[in-house]
Amino acid sequence: FEDCYRLDKQLGDGSFGNVYQAVPSSSSQALAPRRVAVKVFIVSRETLSKEVSRNENLSSDQKRRKCFLSEVAMLARLEHPHIVRMYGSFQSAETLNVVLEICRGGELYACLVRRIQE
Repeated sequence: FEDCYRLDKQLGDGSFGNVYQAVPSSSSQALAPRRVAVKVFIVSRETLSKEVSRNENLSSDQKRRKCFLSEVAMLARLEHPHIVRMYGSFQSAETLNVVLEICRGGELYACLVRRIQE
C-alpha cells in the first residue's frame, strides 16, 4: 500500500475502521494520479492469516476482516454513477485497505439529517 499511496487527513471514522484522504506516493504518480479515500480496517496479524469463519462468535478483528472481504466483493461487482467506485484493495501486515473514489460533501447520513432539519 505504501508504495502506491500516502495517507493524508482523516475524513471519517466508523465501527470497523477509519477513512482517510490519500495522495499518490512519489513513486506511483503515473499509476495513481488522483486523490482517493482509503478505508482502513486495523486487524491483528493472526486474524489475517486465518480463514474467515461463518461462526457467529467472531472476535472484533474477525468481524472487521469479514466486513472488509464482503465490501470488496460487493464493490468489485458494482459500476454505477451513483455508487462510490472502488479502485483497489490492499492487505498489509496489520491493515486491510479499500481504495475508493473520494466524495466531497461528507457522509451521506449527515447530509440526509441536514436536509430533514431544513
